[in-house]
Amino acid sequence: GEKAAKSVMIIMVFTLLSKFLGFIREILIAARFGSGMETDAFFIAITACTILTSIAGAAIKTTLIPVMTEVEENLGKKSQNEFSGWLTLIIIGISFIVSILGILFAPLIIRILATGFEGEQFDLTVRLTRIGYPMVIFLITNFVLHAYLNHHEHFFLPAFVGVPFNLVYILYLLGFYEYGVAGLMVAAVFAALLQVLIKIPKVRSLGIGKGSGMKEFRPSIKKVFWLMGPVIIGTMAHHVNTVVDKTLASTLVEGSVSALNYAAKLNSLFISVFVLAVITVIFPLLSKETRKEDKKTTLNIMVGSLNTITIVVVPLTVGAIVLAEPLINLLFERGQFDAVATSMTSTAFRFYIIGLIGFSFKDIVSRVFYSMQDTKTPMILGVVAVTINIILNFILIGPLAHGGLALATAVSGIVSSLLLILVLRRRMGSIQGKRIAICLFKSGVSALVMLPPVYFFHRWVSQYPEPGRTGNAIGVFGAITLGMVIYFLISVLLKTEETLLLIRGLKKKIGTRGNL
Repeated sequence: GEKAAKSVMIIMVFTLLSKFLGFIREILIAARFGSGMETDAFFIAITACTILTSIAGAAIKTTLIPVMTEVEENLGKKSQNEFSGWLTLIIIGISFIVSILGILFAPLIIRILATGFEGEQFDLTVRLTRIGYPMVIFLITNFVLHAYLNHHEHFFLPAFVGVPFNLVYILYLLGFYEYGVAGLMVAAVFAALLQVLIKIPKVRSLGIGKGSGMKEFRPSIKKVFWLMGPVIIGTMAHHVNTVVDKTLASTLVEGSVSALNYAAKLNSLFISVFVLAVITVIFPLLSKETRKEDKKTTLNIMVGSLNTITIVVVPLTVGAIVLAEPLINLLFERGQFDAVATSMTSTAFRFYIIGLIGFSFKDIVSRVFYSMQDTKTPMILGVVAVTINIILNFILIGPLAHGGLALATAVSGIVSSLLLILVLRRRMGSIQGKRIAICLFKSGVSALVMLPPVYFFHRWVSQYPEPGRTGNAIGVFGAITLGMVIYFLISVLLKTEETLLLIRGLKKKIGTRGNL
């Protein structure tokens, strides 16, 4: 448990640093290129280049670890390393073919992704897509190495590589941005390559290698691709929603695609820092416990993870809704990113953030199914949720414009998590639902008590004439600090289990250090 907690903290720290650098990257993109034709073209091109890698990455990270665990238990560590080596070569070969096809069919891909693009904007997007498609090879290879390192319980390097990845972007935007968005796409390709180069020495030191033959690994390799199928379909369904969002947004006022992109990036910051850090550590543990058929331990890991996420995500959601506009202003409004862009982005962000608890729960509960080598159930339920999402897109885009697209995404996340929990409860008999509900209730009450002081504090600070960026920063970070203190105190008064566990852990740490 202590080792897992340390690993989670390491991942959180480097993910937060990486995301911080990522936001500097987004801020610099907004400042250099604004929110208009060029940025809409770049973000659509990035989507075209990464949509398949995101789908494959989700499949790789969720299927490789359970099968690696199975191979190591049945054949030994040396065989597991050889299996991983052969699998890496096969996946690299497939990604190379996909990259060539992407370059050839770039115009068709952009016609599908951005039906509203014409003329110069369409031509620019196609050109950027062709420049960027080689990154498919590097990104997919990175996912395989990521899964291999996580299986061996090495979490530092996979979390760290996001830092140099974003530094490449930042270096370009600070010193070479005169080459335009085409140069930015070249920087994106090099950043993806750098992630792989950094991981190779560590992976080799752990013993990965293809060995003399892969005959004995063919059943396991086939199993990986068999398990990948449902994950790919489920992830594709999710990305179909992303495509529909951006396609519909491309028919709205200029800047709608960019507003959704910036809002989604801010929303993903919370998921990446808090949720994915927990998932990265618990997934190898879940895979080992489900192999032992230890239902009680599996449930304890899952419920503990859900409640840990709850006490963080609930106040984040409430606080983000209140502080959305000043936060977007602080992070993005400079250069070509004006007040209109801030307003559009904050509207989308408020709607996205409503679904944060749903997506957090979905990501954790789905890992329980994956650890049991059941990839079909999350796929089926994911397709149902995405279907609801697309229907809501067409219903909500009229009254809420791009905000309706974000709200539809949020609702789909909540629906998806509820469906997964209901099916898991039916399969396992009990999922300690009362414990989850109590934590949700206490966290909700604590967040609601926190809400008025946060709102009025920021309003009080913003009343000063011409507060400027410094005043806005004081208002935002002051309100966040005040909210954290109040939320923590109310959680203690309500005796929220996870908060009390945190306090006991800190006391133990302090006591241990005091005795040194």
